[in-house]
Amino acid sequence: MRTTVNLDEDIFRITRSLAEETNSSLGAVLSLLVRKGLAAEAAGAFRVWGCRQVTDACLLGLAVNKGGRLVTMDKKMEELVKDDPVSASHLLVIGSEA
Repeated sequence: MRTTVNLDEDIFRITRSLAEETNSSLGAVLSLLVRKGLAAEAAGAFRVWGCRQVTDACLLGLAVNKGGRLVTMDKKMEELVKDDPVSASHLLVIGSEA
């Protein structure tokens, strides 16, 4: 289906980068990310509280994919990965009581 959507600049850059890396279309990457997000939420895997967590969740996915690490001050991100040890190992929340 063809449609027009407005994306935040950071989300556009991230999805465009994923599309280039996987030799996929932007639409295919967006569809995959939405499907994964909907499936995870339906399974109760996580709860995102706002646009910052959406951005951090995308960046965390990239960190996992590229073997990097996301550093954030958002303590709510710990809740996002509490049942996912792989993602948790790529997340560093600074200022937390860990």
